Amino acid sequence: MNDNDVYYEECKALVKRIHAEGKEDDIFAGLTHKGALMRLNAIWGVVEYSIKTPEIVELIKDLRNDNITLMGYSVSDFATAALDVLDVEKYTGDDEQVIRLIDSRFDF
Repeated sequence: MNDNDVYYEECKALVKRIHAEGKEDDIFAGLTHKGALMRLNAIWGVVEYSIKTPEIVELIKDLRNDNITLMGYSVSDFATAALDVLDVEKYTGDDEQVIRLIDSRFDF
């Protein structure tokens, strides 16, 4: 197994743990991961498990500045919508991507 395969397997395992267990340390690892897809999954996990600890909320607030986009949604879109869905910070803007995420309640 080469280094890329090991990295892929580690990422895949982290995503599975985030969604299956919702452990805060796994979600923290996802929120601070260098990969945007990992950050998106971690934000989704935060909403899925309604995690609102101060440290996690601050990380999500910081991710509102992350404009890396995958499949039409930026990390910022996910972070902004998550803060609304978690009743941390109400979204009052008109960005359709963010509104779609809020309306979905991350139920996908």
